[in-house]
Amino acid sequence: MDRETWAHHAIAAAGGFFGVYALLTRGGTFGSSETSNLIYLVIAGLDGTWGSALVRLGGTACYIAGIVFTVLWRRCGRRPRAQILSIAVDAAACLVLARIPAETDPILALYPMFFATAVQWVSYSRAAGYNCATIFSTNNLRQFAEGVTEYLCTREAEQLRKLKFSTRYQFDVNLLDDKSDYAKILRYAEYLKKVNKVDDGQMVFASLYGYEEDEIEQREKEIREIINRIIDKNDMGAIQDFADYRNYMSYEIVINNADVKDGKLSRQAGYSSGAGTQIPYTLILSAALSMLYNARVNSTRLIFIDEPFEKMSDHNIKLMLEFFQNQDFQVIFCAPPNKTDSIGFACDTVIPVLKVRNDNMQIGSVEFHERKGAVHH
Repeated sequence: MDRETWAHHAIAAAGGFFGVYALLTRGGTFGSSETSNLIYLVIAGLDGTWGSALVRLGGTACYIAGIVFTVLWRRCGRRPRAQILSIAVDAAACLVLARIPAETDPILALYPMFFATAVQWVSYSRAAGYNCATIFSTNNLRQFAEGVTEYLCTREAEQLRKLKFSTRYQFDVNLLDDKSDYAKILRYAEYLKKVNKVDDGQMVFASLYGYEEDEIEQREKEIREIINRIIDKNDMGAIQDFADYRNYMSYEIVINNADVKDGKLSRQAGYSSGAGTQIPYTLILSAALSMLYNARVNSTRLIFIDEPFEKMSDHNIKLMLEFFQNQDFQVIFCAPPNKTDSIGFACDTVIPVLKVRNDNMQIGSVEFHERKGAVHH
């Protein structure tokens, strides 16, 4: 276990202490989670107890302030500095909590904890390549506050899309229902399944299952034609195709976001900007390679990508690079110069190549970046 993971465990213990402290000493209030506080805030507003509502609103404001403060701090430096800041804020919160009288309103007394746990969560959000929170808290509120702050700093529309939960991709697999031979075989199999039953030794009549005589003859005719074509061609490849169950199914990826509802990725490819199809295709191929590599004892986990992320935003590029690193892939990119700024920071080696002629390629100054888990360019 590396130092980062040990530190994450230690901070998680501190987050657990905050939670137990709030539950045992401050009237059963869960100090590191805004979910219950927000619920009671709404209840107080509906009851007209404005004093209680304002106190709880202040607690939520402290939590959001902690997120905003950490994001701004992180943008001014590197992530380890934010983690050190979190430890200092936790220590300061402990000292302040110890000085607050026991008779103080429980929510008001937990203001320092709301701020400190928010700082801690943003600072320690990952360990060993996995998303892992060190406190029990409200993810939706954290994403909202962090996304708004990032947008105000960068003015990137991608941050606003994150606030709306961005895009969801869903696999959709169905049996074929078209005019193909595979679909005809499926329909005949369905017919046989329903009709060729024996109840108490008696054959069930097809008409009882809603099949007309003409329909039955048509299905049997289709099957005979398919069988005759296979026999006439005597093509082992065709026989293998009919024996492969995958050919009897349709495969699709369904897209849902602010602009598209239950859209099909295959239809999006024709008119979208490219990023909408690039992301799921890249994820699908990467996931398939990951399954293949994971099934082998020794594997280089090598991926080669030509002209990667051509139409992706810098934010999505960063997410894809993190995905590759989390899967322990060794990635080789062949990218144009305009992508160096987007992916070069995550590469272990950058090799510039100049094409003088088709038979003349020149290599420029090679850059080496010693980074753990970096990809190659």
